[in-house]
Amino acid sequence: MTIEEATAKIKELSTKNEDLLAKNKSLHSELTATKEDKTTLENTINSLKESDKSTELQQKLDELNAKIKADNDERAKIEAENKINEELTTRFKAVLKDKKPVNDLTENALLDKFKALVSDKESVGKSDTDLFDSLTKDKGYFVPNNQNISTPHYQEVGSGNIKTFPKFI
Repeated sequence: MTIEEATAKIKELSTKNEDLLAKNKSLHSELTATKEDKTTLENTINSLKESDKSTELQQKLDELNAKIKADNDERAKIEAENKINEELTTRFKAVLKDKKPVNDLTENALLDKFKALVSDKESVGKSDTDLFDSLTKDKGYFVPNNQNISTPHYQEVGSGNIKTFPKFI
């Protein structure tokens, strides 16, 4: 894989990650609106229970209860997805340990790939460390821990045996 292909893939994964985050925010705002609707519907149910129109009220009550149940099911699904996402992110951070990715795009791309690998049927029985290593081994995704430091060499100045070292600023 060339640098250009890797860069394109990282950009693609970053865009996908941003889209998922936007979708998550959208779903969160829908969830908030749903909670408000639920409160309104529960208030309507309580007011309908007090009126005398039993058949019409029962029908409205059934409709409202069905809507509340559907809203609760949707909220539970969203909460379950968020919980799974948080758990996978925690597992990724645990495997990442003290390694520092080159940049945030790389980290997000690795997180997305890690989540995909964990949910893959072929990954059943493999440890998180094995999955992480299969993603990152010899790929150069991380900042090296021990970078070589080059020091200047001394040089001879003038004539004779006087040797000086360059001045450091």
